[in-house]
Amino acid sequence: MTMNIVTGVISLHSLMPEALDDLIAQSVDLDFEEYQEEHPDEEIDFWDGSSLYVYGFRKGSDGKYEPDKNAGFSAIIRIESNVMQVIRSSHVCWCKQCSPCYPNQADIDTPGHDFLAYAPPPDCFEENCTILSRLSPRK
Repeated sequence: MTMNIVTGVISLHSLMPEALDDLIAQSVDLDFEEYQEEHPDEEIDFWDGSSLYVYGFRKGSDGKYEPDKNAGFSAIIRIESNVMQVIRSSHVCWCKQCSPCYPNQADIDTPGHDFLAYAPPPDCFEENCTILSRLSPRK
């Protein structure tokens, strides 16, 4: 029997700050890309308006972003909502269902056995984080 793994949603506060900084630095800034497309002739010296990033994605031949199977994991980082949605990963954990804001997704911050969800790898967490005890490699 194959277990269906769902998107895991986690508060950005649950991640180690340095790990979050690294993830954002290595992500694609979708707000910035959209702005550049809308203003191709504008030279931008400083940008401080981003709220939406994708990590572990690559641009497909159709110009749309898709999960990069060679990346450790793939996630959507939503700064304004203070969450990261992990849509593909080599790690999973059991957790409760998310609020209606994220239908059919699982709340990594809340232990439970409702859903098996994709989760960030262990190096994204402080060593005393309780989420670590629920992480397991994806089989």
